[in-house]
Amino acid sequence: MKARARPPITAASSVTDAVQLLTADHKQVHTLFQQYKKLCKAQAPADERQTVAERICGMLTVHATVEEEIFYPAAREAGVESSLLDEAEVEHQAAKDLIAQLQSMDGD
Repeated sequence: MKARARPPITAASSVTDAVQLLTADHKQVHTLFQQYKKLCKAQAPADERQTVAERICGMLTVHATVEEEIFYPAAREAGVESSLLDEAEVEHQAAKDLIAQLQSMDGD
């Protein structure tokens, strides 16, 4: 059986793929935050909470990278207002700083 040829990767397909990935990430991170809240409410052991927190931090890091490397450049190229994208980049840096702080903390 022949393998199907992949369609060529274009800027438009990369952006579409990135948007789909970002949308899926939003849903997954939301679900993980809900899971974390439940663990806190149930006073689950620190290691269980930390595992979920680490997954959230990892996903947010990947999410930010996709936005910064694919989505934002495409948005700039498409004429999205620079000030909006500049603000988003500042917010990403603040989020990265918070993630780094969280990752350096103990589970308790």
